[in-house]
Amino acid sequence: MDAIFSRQFESREAAKAACSAVAKQEGFALAIRNKKPPGSDNPTYLLLRCSKGGAYRDQRNETVHESKRRNNTHSLKSECPFQINIKLKHEGPWAVAPSRSSGPHNHPFTMDFIFQAAYKAVQGCERAFPPSLGLKVQISECAIDAGKRLTFRDRIWVPGGSGEKGNQEEADKDQLRTRIVQQPHDSVATGHPGREGTLAIVARRFYWPGQSQLVRRFVANCDTCGRAHIWRQSKRGFLKPLPIPDRPRSHLSMDLITDLPPTGPSKSRYLWVIIDRLTKAVTLEVMDTMEAETCAQRFLQCHYRFHGMPRSIVSDRGSNWLSRFWKRFCQLAGISQRLSTAYHPQTDGGPERMNQEIEAYLRAYVSYVQEDWGELLPAAQLALNNRESAATKISPFFAEHGYHVDPISIQDSEEPPPDREESKAYGLLTRLQEVNEYTCKQ
Repeated sequence: MDAIFSRQFESREAAKAACSAVAKQEGFALAIRNKKPPGSDNPTYLLLRCSKGGAYRDQRNETVHESKRRNNTHSLKSECPFQINIKLKHEGPWAVAPSRSSGPHNHPFTMDFIFQAAYKAVQGCERAFPPSLGLKVQISECAIDAGKRLTFRDRIWVPGGSGEKGNQEEADKDQLRTRIVQQPHDSVATGHPGREGTLAIVARRFYWPGQSQLVRRFVANCDTCGRAHIWRQSKRGFLKPLPIPDRPRSHLSMDLITDLPPTGPSKSRYLWVIIDRLTKAVTLEVMDTMEAETCAQRFLQCHYRFHGMPRSIVSDRGSNWLSRFWKRFCQLAGISQRLSTAYHPQTDGGPERMNQEIEAYLRAYVSYVQEDWGELLPAAQLALNNRESAATKISPFFAEHGYHVDPISIQDSEEPPPDREESKAYGLLTRLQEVNEYTCKQ
């Protein structure tokens, strides 16, 4: 195809590695220049000018020779009247990476001063890293392999930035580390394994300070992980809290501690814990069984005759609290049942927390065979009610009675040694005194 100089020409920019250019017209290549001339180390814009000018000179020479062949008397005395239309690299699909202008490239080794100092310390056979580096690894675990690379426990130490959040300069230094994390994370062979999985894969061959933090940020910013995985670390919505009671003993929480050592003549193995949600007062009852009818009868004896019927009771979803007897009992007594969420003990955390305190108290004073914990419940109940509550800043006993419990003090006398029966009374009060002194120290 012959060139038509009355129409526009289109040129494509060249790559820097091989100085080349293409002069096109209506989709056909008219002239191609592809060589590496002297001065290829010049900047890209000079090579572009050189390649485009050379291509058009080749086309001009070809046209001159063709005209001389047709008419030997004809000579080309002026420049050809055509217009050059240059396609920039962002406008055409043929632009290649080497032709793009770029500034000076810095190797991560030269930008990571901590890496340089650690490399020199290992190379110089130092006994320890300088304290100013703040490294948490031992120099004895580092070495330089056959490829002149710094390693830590046979893993390659990758240079980079400090990982400071919000610092763009440090983020640019971490490009090599980011590529190392991205390759195993996005691979089909691993399939976005998550934070711990990605860290385990990367740590098999590579190491750098702050490796886990970089992997955590990368996985948290991964769009595919956010869409495909169940994000368990996301914030949940606010749960509806229980209302604050308006008077004492009107709203209760209760729970049962099971599988305790047998105690007392009936070999009871259950402890019923009843808590006032306002004053945090606790009531402890030894139970032979967890049946709903037995619990209802004991509730009338230990709570109703002193405080009347409550308005609501918060409990778990045990079979005794879900039985038809207990539901009918609460319905007739005007008690509102509030059952906690299954497998979510935080719904009713008060009894769970109180159970820990009760068990800690009993462990401190129970005998070796652990069969006398039932006898310690009166002292345990009074001691727990005499402790200051973090919610109300006063003790439950003071909130209900208006005064604090006086500690037990045994009056010494110069009388002759008591007999056997009097010794029992002395031993009982002595034990209560020890319990009270221990409680006051807590």
